[in-house]
Amino acid sequence: MSDRPEANRVSNAAAAGRPVVQAVDPQSVFAEADKSIPIGFAPFGDLTHTDEIRAVFGLSEAELPDEMLTQRVYTREAEAALYALSPRLFGEWLPLSSANPALRGMVEVYVLYCIADKLCDILPLIAARTLSDSKATFQRFDNDLKAVIDHIRRRFAQAAKALADLMEKTAVRTTAPRFSGVRPRIDRVTGESY
Repeated sequence: MSDRPEANRVSNAAAAGRPVVQAVDPQSVFAEADKSIPIGFAPFGDLTHTDEIRAVFGLSEAELPDEMLTQRVYTREAEAALYALSPRLFGEWLPLSSANPALRGMVEVYVLYCIADKLCDILPLIAARTLSDSKATFQRFDNDLKAVIDHIRRRFAQAAKALADLMEKTAVRTTAPRFSGVRPRIDRVTGESY
């Protein structure tokens, strides 16, 4: 037996075979629900989060779960699209991002809308048309879905153009390698010293 009465009630209920109901701290429930999964790839690090992608669509986690958003197929597509837009980003990320601080934000927006654009291809299949609980029903129409898809595709095109324009303007100062030579102390042909 414990000195705490609540521990005794729990152990007595468990011993009697009754279900044990314990109080749940609401703050811990919200803290666990607020864990957004980061999405990124090398050399950039975390570029977006699952909550940001859902926010672009205006969908909940139940409608667009983290398991779907974190599939490698979407990050692979975003990585390939970013490389096709500017291969320099992958090789010169640190000098480029330090030369232009706005570049990181532009890459984040590009990757966010690139992943959202890829999800637009399957959105009509996964987005629920009718949502209901025991009291209310909400119906989403095809026109609403098409408007969201068109908006995302326009924003992706804008992000791609803005990033391409920024990459044309961003130059990294590189110094030419300098070579120097030292005359050898011994003539290699005759073996005599200089």
